[in-house]
Amino acid sequence: GYAMQSFFIGVGAIVASFLPFILAHFGVANTAAAGEVPDTVRYAFYFGAVVLLAAITWTVVSTREYSPAELAGFDDAEPPAHHAGTAISGPAPWAQVVVWLGLGVLLALLIAWRQGDRMLYVLAGLCAGYGLLLAAARALPATHMLAAIVGDLR
Repeated sequence: GYAMQSFFIGVGAIVASFLPFILAHFGVANTAAAGEVPDTVRYAFYFGAVVLLAAITWTVVSTREYSPAELAGFDDAEPPAHHAGTAISGPAPWAQVVVWLGLGVLLALLIAWRQGDRMLYVLAGLCAGYGLLLAAARALPATHMLAAIVGDLR
């Protein structure tokens, strides 16, 4: 749940930041008088508000509440035994560490060699950073918070 929520928050932020550009591409005015907000920004804000309200409405309509008896039953529940050691283990994560770190380094070298846009270094850093997160989660106990979050991302 947390990983999906974080994913959709990130996607929403990216779409929101691109929306004024997209609206301008379709002919919406991107300039305004001094002290005014451009139409692209205003419409992007309205669109975001509608999407936010739709998401809240969807959550309210589609999510059921538990009765007090059901909630009390959760207190006695035991976590599944198979989850404790599977957050991040086995040979695949080490391969993933190497792939993500290598991809980050190769991208940085390619950007430097081709004299690419400096903003592309952010992408290279994110790839290498994810590799470092995988390595850190691998070194921690499977019950550690970081290992659980990175396990959800995998």
